[in-house]
Amino acid sequence: MAHIDPNAPTLFDKYGGVPFVTGIVTEFYRRVLFSPELAHYFTKSNTEAIVAHQIRFISVVMGKPSSFYTGRDLVVAHRHLNISNHAFDVFGNLMEETLLSQGIEDEDAKAIMAKVEALRQGLVVSR
Repeated sequence: MAHIDPNAPTLFDKYGGVPFVTGIVTEFYRRVLFSPELAHYFTKSNTEAIVAHQIRFISVVMGKPSSFYTGRDLVVAHRHLNISNHAFDVFGNLMEETLLSQGIEDEDAKAIMAKVEALRQGLVVSR
């Protein structure tokens, strides 16, 4: 079993914390809202609130303690959206493109996307 140094910098620390994550999430949602496959999921949503929650969520994905995310349970929060595998794929592709475009190294982007992909089973309702 590999030893993980609890004092090693996280991806969150490596890339500059909340200001960096805010830039990623802001750019990501700009792309999402222009996506014909995804924009309709957000027509009745408070995008500012979603972005604020997503900043906290991505911060946790990048290594911030889980207590930093104070949003609702992801499965419960997304259940009513009837998310398809295709929509999840488009979402994931846009997220990965955004990470890379914002300067996240390829290996780090893959690590982040693995955590996002792990959510598929709980979020995808419509196969």
